Amino acid sequence: MMYTFRISGKRIQEIPLTITLMGIEHHQEPVNRPQGVSFFQWFYCEKGRGEVVINHKRSLISPGQGILIYPNEPHCYYAVQEEWTVSFMGFEGNNCVEILKTLHMHESGVYQFAQKNIFRSYQDTILNLKKMPRRQRERELSVLCYDFLLTLSENVRFLSLSVMTEGNETVQKLISYMEENYDRAISMDDLANEVNLSRGYMQTIFKREMHHTIGKHLNMIRISRAKIMLVQYPERNVADIAQKCGFESPSYFGMLFKRETGKTPDQYRYGPL
Repeated sequence: MMYTFRISGKRIQEIPLTITLMGIEHHQEPVNRPQGVSFFQWFYCEKGRGEVVINHKRSLISPGQGILIYPNEPHCYYAVQEEWTVSFMGFEGNNCVEILKTLHMHESGVYQFAQKNIFRSYQDTILNLKKMPRRQRERELSVLCYDFLLTLSENVRFLSLSVMTEGNETVQKLISYMEENYDRAISMDDLANEVNLSRGYMQTIFKREMHHTIGKHLNMIRISRAKIMLVQYPERNVADIAQKCGFESPSYFGMLFKRETGKTPDQYRYGPL
């Protein structure tokens, strides 16, 4: 499950650092962000294995390891096993860089954790802050964010990233194309033309690197976008969201969504936040 803590743009400039996003044992969908995002992210691998690519360098991440990603750095990550479960924190503030560097977390990359329950030890406390008045909640989130980072700094060790392989470069081009065009029909010929390979060879490379098919990956991207839209646009009906995420059939979308998440779209939309 994913939770957000909304703070106005003006207010965020007045806070040294604060938590703005949290995920608890989240079944991680594929993400590709060529421009990065505007905030910092810490991930912890709970179950399964994933691959992360940051600034064109990649590494596998397994249980007991985590990822730190600085703002505006190109990155992507995706499961390399059937199920990849992570917990994460998104945070920002005008002193984040200085604080992270003071705590010896100098760069984006994969880190080894000495303890496995650090994220879990903060999750309940952070969720309870949602009941507080806004100003008090903002202050407590800032205090907890610093405490969380301080605890991490005492329990993580940086691991270097390896250089991206040629096969992985092809996969990244395919994922980027799907991320940019998920809202329309995409054929295997479209994808093969994008990477200038035959359909068969393209599919072989993708399956070898990702351990699932192109079709499955495209559906994962579409479901990921649907999750966001269901929460952000409660006034839109499910059929409309299905269409905007590239599904021609609302019933197929509903079936696939429940298979992937264990919930119907409406159950996901109106679940606890």
